[in-house]
Amino acid sequence: MKFIRCIDSVVLSILVLGTISILLVGIVPIHVEKSNWKSLSHDHISSVTLNSSVTKLNYISSYIDIYFNGAYSDIITTNNYITNYYKNKLNVVKNYTTYYGVSSIDSRVPPKDNLNQYFASSTFKTGTTSLSQLYKQNHVNESSIFDNLFRQIYKSSDLYVSIYTGFDNGLYRIYPYFKLNSYPTFSYTCYYNNQPTVGYDPRCRVWYVIAQGSDDVKYTSPYVDALTNQVLITISSRIFVNGQTYGVIGFDFVMTELDKLISNSKILTNGYVFLIDSNGLIISYPALDRSSGTRNIANVENGIDGAIWNNVINSKLTTVQSITVVNKGSNWNMLYKYIPNVQYVLVMMYPQSDVDIVVNNMFDNINTNLTISTVIILFCVVSLWVVVFYVTRKLGRYYAEPFIKLANTLRAIGQANLDIETGNTAPVSSEINIANENIANLLNAVRFGNEAYYSGNLQKALESYIAAHALMEKNKNYRGLSVCTNNEANVYKQLGNYAKAIELYNKSIDYVAKIEQDTEDKKKACQVMIAYRYMNLGVLHKDNSDFTKAEEFLVRSLELAKKCDDAKGIAEISGNLGQLYLQIQNTRQATELITNALEICRLKNDETSLQYATINMGFLKAFLNDFESPDGAIYWFSLTLRKTKNIDIHIQNKCVDNLCNIYSGLGRTDKLAELNEIAGKSRMTSYLQRYIKFLLDVSGSMAGNPIAQCQKSIINIINNHLEPEDTISLTTFCNASMECFTDLRKGDANNYNNMINIINGLSCGGGTLFYNTLYNAINNITISNARNEWIIALTDGEDNQSTKDMDKNIIKLLNQKPVNLIIMTIGALSTRDTIQRFIDTVNQKNSTKKGYFIEIGKGDNAIYDAFQKVARLISGHLHVESL
Repeated sequence: MKFIRCIDSVVLSILVLGTISILLVGIVPIHVEKSNWKSLSHDHISSVTLNSSVTKLNYISSYIDIYFNGAYSDIITTNNYITNYYKNKLNVVKNYTTYYGVSSIDSRVPPKDNLNQYFASSTFKTGTTSLSQLYKQNHVNESSIFDNLFRQIYKSSDLYVSIYTGFDNGLYRIYPYFKLNSYPTFSYTCYYNNQPTVGYDPRCRVWYVIAQGSDDVKYTSPYVDALTNQVLITISSRIFVNGQTYGVIGFDFVMTELDKLISNSKILTNGYVFLIDSNGLIISYPALDRSSGTRNIANVENGIDGAIWNNVINSKLTTVQSITVVNKGSNWNMLYKYIPNVQYVLVMMYPQSDVDIVVNNMFDNINTNLTISTVIILFCVVSLWVVVFYVTRKLGRYYAEPFIKLANTLRAIGQANLDIETGNTAPVSSEINIANENIANLLNAVRFGNEAYYSGNLQKALESYIAAHALMEKNKNYRGLSVCTNNEANVYKQLGNYAKAIELYNKSIDYVAKIEQDTEDKKKACQVMIAYRYMNLGVLHKDNSDFTKAEEFLVRSLELAKKCDDAKGIAEISGNLGQLYLQIQNTRQATELITNALEICRLKNDETSLQYATINMGFLKAFLNDFESPDGAIYWFSLTLRKTKNIDIHIQNKCVDNLCNIYSGLGRTDKLAELNEIAGKSRMTSYLQRYIKFLLDVSGSMAGNPIAQCQKSIINIINNHLEPEDTISLTTFCNASMECFTDLRKGDANNYNNMINIINGLSCGGGTLFYNTLYNAINNITISNARNEWIIALTDGEDNQSTKDMDKNIIKLLNQKPVNLIIMTIGALSTRDTIQRFIDTVNQKNSTKKGYFIEIGKGDNAIYDAFQKVARLISGHLHVESL
């Protein structure tokens, strides 16, 4: 009864003091501080709007790069092909048939393929009166071979309207085949001499003139095509062989998608985006009328000072710049960024008044709701405290006994006493019954988790998993069932019983499918999980030479990855499936699969997936013995090395090894020394002694499965990813930080046993002293070129114990003393931006140090999966299956 009387006294005191506190601490200050809130909110909304605008501008600029880079890459490929032809580097057996585009001279029409595309192009040259006269012209027969390449490039993209070549003698060849009956009488003003001209001559066209004297790829301004009424841009490049210009290649491609993106890119109410070239001419602008020709931005946006436009146009900065300008008497925010590949400037503008409107509307609603809420709260608090007190007394007496029993059980669990039994509890309510049942399940889960992950006894682990399986089956916990069957399959796999392992893997997939059906909000995550499990099954069957089943599972895995838009999964699975097809000599499907994966990864512009995709292209070309062509193995291996900023060391070594083998076979000794030097450096990096400093949150919220996963993960890293000479330290933090062990070398048996015992004995309780702990770890670590230092921290809650402004001190210290830093957080934290600034400080200060921020979601193995990623990062390579 002492416990119940205590409840009475505490509840009464809380109600009285709470009523007074609400009045003095809550409601009154809220009304007083409203004006300050408005100012702070205005600043915050302005900052958030600016940051989101920067993000959006960067996204649009990336899209523009992709939009133009495809055409750029295609025209370079075409130019290389034509140049090699004129240099007699192509083995041409015979030329194709040439068709003249004027019906009165040539009534023939080329045939079409099964996709209804012409096999040949049209030709035209002013002054031609017969086919015999045409065939005597330079470049006529030679250029017919280009149709083969033109047709493939034209079919590869819906953006292209036509592909053509103008030659130095006035010959014009355009694909696909067009009727050019109007060309002999076509009247226009010649671009290079500004003279009236009759009869189409490519040398008089702007695309020819701007490209003929330069090695750069050139772009025209957008224009409305007279034949198709589409908005087009022409990209052109000269054909330059042995010091002589033979002609110019041109590609016409549509602006529809780019215009649509620009028009739909709204900021707040009145903000918008547009694109200009380095002369200020408008490339794309919302609702732009191009019928009157190209317009200058200074004339369209004439409310802004011309000097500002000059500064914007002349800026060559590739990072987003932000300025405030006066536009027709009001303040506007202007953001702009230079895109070097196309020499365009992307601009975003929005009025400051849009931000003011958002803030004013928000505070009008706040004032109204605050007044109403104040009256209601005062009435409710005064009226309800008597009722609450009376009800609490009744409920306290009724539920006290079962809660006391539950508390005793939980206390025993916290003290690692897993041998207690929960016993029976009087059926006071269904909630209490469920709580007791869940406590019993928790005890069993802790038991099987400890035994399965730490004992190393596979048979005992299997028995524990089966017992847990029964509990999950009883509660219809499909997620738990999926985990249990997956773990059972792992044990059977280690025991060599592959048939049983495959059976249980399939059951695990079935359970995940049930989770997917029951929880729509997690559908995509479940499908990604299934995709990777299918991939594992496929690799298992491939390794066992069961190619039929391997293909079945890998194809299903790839379909799911594509459905979920998982670029990394697509790259990895396509690599595995492609290797399978090559293994069974199905080169056509392997080529199609690996090429499609590359295109998807290019669109995603994700560096991690792109390095998988490009190296797979290298393997494919090497398998096909295509080494030195412009699209051969040497090109793809070199591209992977050259274009990947943070290249996986494993992929780097693969590229270097393959290039060394290729160059050795080709007798290219000039390249071998350079590659061997790269290979030596990359291997030296992975053998530097590592110093690992773990910072682990052991606050109360980490108790149970989270701390168990952390213990398992840290032991796994020590056992499987560190070398004997590596040293390890562990600091835990809750209300205070504690050095559990410092600078222990893994190779020392006594040190190793001490580390494992300490890790397994960790317990949880208290608050979160994260910032102070992180600051001390950075401050005390010794940086040396003779070893590779890492600080690895994990926290699951907001910092509520550290000294004020400690986060700013950490940024200041990182600027002075950068260190390799990995921070993992569990769940959504309000301090996410602060932690991201820590990581950004490391990455911006010194390229030799790296920072990584890993956000851990929900899931039975989410923490363990995050630590697996950490293991790959500190090891200097990622594990790539079936490369």
